[in-house]
Amino acid sequence: MLGRESERLCCSEQQVVLLVDYGLYLATCLTLWYSRVLMPLKLFTTFLHELGHAIAVWLTWNKVHGIEVHADQGGVTKWSTTRLRCSNHFVLPAGYLGSAAWGGAILLCSTNPSATYAITFVLMFFLLVALGYSICAGTGGEGDCTLPALSVGLLVVFGGLLGLCFFTDWQYRYLLLNKVLLLIGVMNTLFSTYDIWTDCVSRTVERSDAYKYAELIGCCCSSVCTGVIWLVLSMLLAVTVLCLALRLMPAEPEFDGTFSSFSMASIVVPAIVFAAAVVFRLAFSRAYGGKMRVGRGLVLAGEGSDATSEDSGQDPELEGPLRSREVLATTGHHWAGHASDSGSDSSSDGS
Repeated sequence: MLGRESERLCCSEQQVVLLVDYGLYLATCLTLWYSRVLMPLKLFTTFLHELGHAIAVWLTWNKVHGIEVHADQGGVTKWSTTRLRCSNHFVLPAGYLGSAAWGGAILLCSTNPSATYAITFVLMFFLLVALGYSICAGTGGEGDCTLPALSVGLLVVFGGLLGLCFFTDWQYRYLLLNKVLLLIGVMNTLFSTYDIWTDCVSRTVERSDAYKYAELIGCCCSSVCTGVIWLVLSMLLAVTVLCLALRLMPAEPEFDGTFSSFSMASIVVPAIVFAAAVVFRLAFSRAYGGKMRVGRGLVLAGEGSDATSEDSGQDPELEGPLRSREVLATTGHHWAGHASDSGSDSSSDGS
């Protein structure tokens, strides 16, 4: 029985289609890695990174003041707490690992129509939340409309695809939404893992999540060691999610070497995307320099006090009712302000 189940892991037609589509999208992302064409997807990964921090803040009963995403792929999560050290045990890892988890969740949900609709509505909800922070709380950054533009653009795309699914009878209406989400899931999984490698393992950034988390836990754990652990977890998550997605696909009928018309359409869409990526790569090869990202986001300081970021050279643990501390800067800066003794929250406008 176990032998039979193992044979069925990747032998149905739908499972083969998923593997082919996953491989094509993976090749597409690698082909266009340094192209601006992928910028919206990279910015969305940055958004999910910051959203991971924000969700961890909410789950630890703290307050989020703002979520920002910048055109340089940087981002900021502003929050306040009276339990900085305790909360950071959850908030600091939630960026990279949370982003990888979002990619896995999107991939898993793309295996089922109902789950696909559900994850689309969830993503639209959080995009609306981020848009609300940008507009109502004024946390988008001075002159930076990246997050509002990203949110509105994705809301339009997701809303249009959902409208196509719910209000038309086109036989391939679900296919487009499914393939868009699969591309987002593959890209997010790849980019979040790459981010861990570049920001936490291959180089030491004193304001990175891993560096701050290593400082937090102390002992003999270095920032590189923390980054390696996160990298392994991210890679294991990616492999586990892909295997689980294959298990969730129908195991029958067995693939006999020929595809149905719908399966062919499911493969043609990512195949066209990959072919376009190759043509674009060959035609605009000079646009690819492979430069490593250096320094992203903002250096923040608390209102009503002197600059307290670690780069300023001042003591981050200043006395006073408003004390703020920059605690990471990888996909941007991650800022937390202590609540005042009277219970009011600190805030920051950035600089």
